[in-house]
Amino acid sequence: MLEEAEPLLEGGEFQQSLREEHFDPERGTDVTEVIFSKVKAGMSEQFRDWAQRIQAAQALYPGYLGMYLQPPSGDGDGHWMTILRYDSAPHLEAWMNSSQRAVLLQESQAFMEREELLRISTSFPGWVPIDPVTGQGPPNWKTAMLVLLGLYPIVMLQLRLLNPVLAAARLPPAAATFLANSISVALTSFLTMPFFVRKFDWWLFPGVASPRARTRRGLRLIGLLYLLEILLLWKLLPF
Repeated sequence: MLEEAEPLLEGGEFQQSLREEHFDPERGTDVTEVIFSKVKAGMSEQFRDWAQRIQAAQALYPGYLGMYLQPPSGDGDGHWMTILRYDSAPHLEAWMNSSQRAVLLQESQAFMEREELLRISTSFPGWVPIDPVTGQGPPNWKTAMLVLLGLYPIVMLQLRLLNPVLAAARLPPAAATFLANSISVALTSFLTMPFFVRKFDWWLFPGVASPRARTRRGLRLIGLLYLLEILLLWKLLPF
């Protein structure tokens, strides 16, 4: 499927690890480094050749999951974007701080003006913090459970209170749905998620002391809260 998609990406190139990966909930999520490289005018081919060499080098390091290279639009001069994935922050740091990468970066000064780095360690950036100790966000499944915990009552209350108002206003279904979703996203982003992230910080980042016990305790507590929400809102909507 990646091979079929590659011709559609205006010069983008995929490099994907083919080895089998196993998800480890205690390890956390994989880490993505986004690199914006400003290439000097007329030197895009030199940069592309160099990018192939650096990709071959980083693929040999433990934890490598893949890379995507996207050139700028137009004549190829400007900012190139590299999306680099490793299975953990320590593995990514091992490559980013390696002497081999330092040598390759030294070579790039001949055709590259500068580069900017952006790291994404979670699928929910902005909702959950990054652990300053590990450099990683919490596992995505934990964050998703908190999203559901906060989103479910919002949606139920909207169905009971907001939907009749929207129906009476005779808004087109597309506009009504957009408005309802906008409210849900806003309340989740600024109300429920900040609250639950603070209250479940001990579960999102259990630390090195009994992490499995804390994870199990958090799962039991959230499961109980799910059940409590369902019971409280059971008769909110007519059958």
